[in-house]
Amino acid sequence: MKTLLIKLKNSEFLTAGERLRLKILLVLAFMFVFIGLTIPVSLFEDLSIGIAIIVPATSLAMFLISLSLLLLNKVRLAMHFSIYTFIAMTLYFVTGTSLIYGYFLIFITLTIIIFYQDIYTYLVYGGALTIYGIFYIVFNGEQLMNIYETNLRLSNTIYIFALATFYVVYLVYFILSDSMYEKMQRHYLHYSKNNEHHRSIALKHFADISEKKNLKPFFNNHSFQKAVSETAVFINAFMEDQPEKIAEVVEFYFFLHKYELKDILNNPKLNETTKQYAVELTPYLLLKNNDLSLIWLEFIAQFKEGFKDQNMRFVSDLNSLYSNRSNKLIGLALIYAYMRQDRTQSDKWGRLERSLSHDEIIEKFRLNALKSVINYEDVAFLINNQELFDKNLR
Repeated sequence: MKTLLIKLKNSEFLTAGERLRLKILLVLAFMFVFIGLTIPVSLFEDLSIGIAIIVPATSLAMFLISLSLLLLNKVRLAMHFSIYTFIAMTLYFVTGTSLIYGYFLIFITLTIIIFYQDIYTYLVYGGALTIYGIFYIVFNGEQLMNIYETNLRLSNTIYIFALATFYVVYLVYFILSDSMYEKMQRHYLHYSKNNEHHRSIALKHFADISEKKNLKPFFNNHSFQKAVSETAVFINAFMEDQPEKIAEVVEFYFFLHKYELKDILNNPKLNETTKQYAVELTPYLLLKNNDLSLIWLEFIAQFKEGFKDQNMRFVSDLNSLYSNRSNKLIGLALIYAYMRQDRTQSDKWGRLERSLSHDEIIEKFRLNALKSVINYEDVAFLINNQELFDKNLR
């Protein structure tokens, strides 16, 4: 129970798969309690002893199947089986004598499907259950609400409206949240790819400098290796593990820097344990294009003059971005090329139809329409050399 509470508290740091496992576990706990409550309800209904025993037994069997699938790491299948169990119980109550309980159980089942936060599951299972509920109210409204014909139409409308509104509201929520998460995922992948590219360039540049200055990689430095080994042994001993074993792992870690992972995995002389250690340690090798290299590059940058972090995200003025005159001229040329070559002018339907002409660009510069980007000196330079810009950047 303590482990479960800790996971719930730190659920924001779990992966999507771990969060789904935790959700299934909570649903199964609720299902176990609910099945326990259906046993006395089944006994009080006007049903035979066989049916009163079969219904809870079947629900318990489906609960055990869902739990077994979860323990066997069939997470998605366990999720589906848990939904099937609640749908089966909903149909049992809706078609039995406890019709009003069945109606409320439709909302409970929809809530469980919503809890899993899977739009496709909600569309299929939730949509089918909602349609079934609406049709059942239309054809069996009198039995469900136990009222006379005079008020039946109004009551039917209220019950149907409540069920349909519940489904539609959460469907809109899923659509909006799904598009938001997809946009965030695209941004994350875009920036991750850019960071990986820049990191590879930085590492290549570092390797070139080291080669020109005939510097030995710092992971081959014996003092560095000794410091890492002694620190690892101390931490391992503090954690009451075997210090000899970690010393061997550290030695093997530095050994991996000399070879490629594929060569180690294809070596028939090495046993499976060694290969497994190689796979686990490879993401943490130094001077490789991985997250560890990103950490130490950022650490080094904190002690290098000119490399300290500066927030330039919202700076657009060329004079603030660049101190070198050549860089400012390149920036000015890029602005002109963008305005000249890219479609930025809309037609009457709002579609981007054409780019600006040379005369239109010069007019914008004369009117100082880009004063947040360039100053009067840059405007004067562009106007005095406009033929050169027009000839080479059209």
